[in-house]
Amino acid sequence: MPPPSKSSKLRTIHQANEDLENIIRIHKELTRRLETLAERECPLRKTSGILLDDQTGKMIREHLSNRRYKEAGKALDALEGRLEEAERRQTMYDKFLKVYDPLMDRWRKMVSEGAVEDDKELMDNIVNAINGNRFVEAEKSLEILKDHMNTVQKEKSKRKDMRGRYEKLRSETQSLFDDGVLLNGNLLGKSRIESLLREDENNELEDLLARKRGDLEKIKAEYAEATDLYEEIDGSIKDFAPKGRLKIPSIFKKGLKDYEDCIYSEAIKSFKQAKTRIGSLIENASIKLTVKMENVPEDLKIRRWEEMELLVRNDGDIHLADITVRTVSDNIKMDLDDDEISVKAGKEKKVPIRINFLEEGLVPIKIAISYTDPLKGEMVKIERKFKFDVTASERGSKRAKRTGEIGKRHESIKKAVQDLYKGKEEEIRFKSGDFYSYRILDKLGSGGFSTIYRVESGDEVFAMKAPKDIGIDIDETIEINERDIQKFRREASIWAKLTDILPDDVVRLVDVGLQPFPWFVMELASHSLRDVLKDATYDERIEITLDILTKFDRIHHQGIVHRDIKPENILFIDDELKITDFGISKLVNSTTRSTLGVSGTCYYMSPEQIQKSRFGGVDWRTDIWQLGVLIYEIFTSRFPFDSESPYEITSNIMHEEPVPISDYSEELEPLDDVLMKALRKEKKRRWQSALELKLAIEKGLDL
Repeated sequence: MPPPSKSSKLRTIHQANEDLENIIRIHKELTRRLETLAERECPLRKTSGILLDDQTGKMIREHLSNRRYKEAGKALDALEGRLEEAERRQTMYDKFLKVYDPLMDRWRKMVSEGAVEDDKELMDNIVNAINGNRFVEAEKSLEILKDHMNTVQKEKSKRKDMRGRYEKLRSETQSLFDDGVLLNGNLLGKSRIESLLREDENNELEDLLARKRGDLEKIKAEYAEATDLYEEIDGSIKDFAPKGRLKIPSIFKKGLKDYEDCIYSEAIKSFKQAKTRIGSLIENASIKLTVKMENVPEDLKIRRWEEMELLVRNDGDIHLADITVRTVSDNIKMDLDDDEISVKAGKEKKVPIRINFLEEGLVPIKIAISYTDPLKGEMVKIERKFKFDVTASERGSKRAKRTGEIGKRHESIKKAVQDLYKGKEEEIRFKSGDFYSYRILDKLGSGGFSTIYRVESGDEVFAMKAPKDIGIDIDETIEINERDIQKFRREASIWAKLTDILPDDVVRLVDVGLQPFPWFVMELASHSLRDVLKDATYDERIEITLDILTKFDRIHHQGIVHRDIKPENILFIDDELKITDFGISKLVNSTTRSTLGVSGTCYYMSPEQIQKSRFGGVDWRTDIWQLGVLIYEIFTSRFPFDSESPYEITSNIMHEEPVPISDYSEELEPLDDVLMKALRKEKKRRWQSALELKLAIEKGLDL
């Protein structure tokens, strides 16, 4: 074989160099790869164990040393595959830890706080799944744990929220209670709510809090509406007050009572009605002016200044100012002390007036009154006519003579009444006391059937009772029918009897007469029980009550039933309490049948006065009922059966029970049973005497 050529040698050398370089390159690459895999393997040793152990490394290095690069590459590929799997698991593990660690911290905290119980079985399942690289299974367990903690946390948050709502409700309730909007500070029913908070009854608690919130919001809304209505009505009343008087309807007073008692729904109803009524009253306010001459001298002389009084009475609803009075007659001269007169609604004013008569005989005069209507702004002019007897009349002389003889009356008014009726019945209408011996001074007031005047006789002043709506200056004798005569006779007889027997218990009857109409003259009282009660103390009310019962017990022992007991019929004369007005009284032992029907004052009527067929006739126990009503009013200023409608009042009297008096004051609780017995529907179940009722009150009040 021929020796290689020089060029061939060179090619061989060159190829050998390339092979060597290639071997070196492969060796370096495999070596770097081994080093890289070794570096990647280090952080995995804690979780995946040792992947590149000494034997594996030695084997790969031997392959490299012996240039078994193919075997070395396969070993490195296998190692890299294991590393990639380990890295994948490490990535999953790291991702899992990001969820696992905070959940475990949260779980351990909740366990330590007692919010949850430690679930060891679940914890073991999670740890085993992690150790077995079953991260999907571990994640599912973590989700279960997470859901459980979220549920517990949500419930806890919900309870916290509800406690906050409860505390807010309680604070609002207390604030409303402190402000007087609520009478009861326990509107929430605190014990039940707090019990539910302790028992973690969230659903029931949430419903209860929602209802209580609704109740509170309703009260606040009703309070606001009632307050707005009250302020509107109060504003209307105050705006009208300078212009006139306004009779406040009882429905407004009821609304105020409900408002004070925090019953706002009822107050709203009452205020709405009151607003309509008060608006109507203001809109329909009227002017009623009356002008009279009073204290006219009996002996008028021509061309002499005669002094008398001009009575200007305002019975309307509007205050009147700058009232001017002037004469439009040529037959007199007139002089007034006040050129401009002001009279408030419901009031009267007496103005001294002097008149100089320029004619004799029955002189007619005319005066003009003018004023400005405050509502319309218009000038109003009215005229009034009067007649005066300027020359002394025969009747005037007789009156003066009779006045001088006033001290010669009978010592016993009972005898005077007997004398009045000693003639035959047909002559009764013509016999009369001396009416003209009394001089009318002024009017004191009017009741249901009569008018009371202040009269003067000699140096004494009395009260005169005459039929209502009868002019006191008429000259004709009024014809009296037989029925009125009998009623007049009965009242006079009873009154005269009591005046003689019980002068300290009844208002003294002074004189009686039938001409020119039926009249009584009695001692003059300074005030009534109604006036006294306005400023009476509790002890004074007790004293008055016992005094009334004592006096009625003595009256009943005379066989007399009053049947119209009310504050206006109990008067004070020199601070001595006395009973008056026996106009519908009757003698219990009388053989004359007399029924009251539905007479009397509605609030005080007994069941038998309303319906005799059901409850029996009237007797002394009727007064026991009325005394019970009166005592109820004395201590409360209210009636046991009250309403705006008389029909409703009588219905309640017959069918309903009264409100216990202690509802208005706990101090009066000892009188509850006492007054309930006085107000029994059946007469036989009431106290059987005024004395028995008095003793029961004394015992109840420990007197």
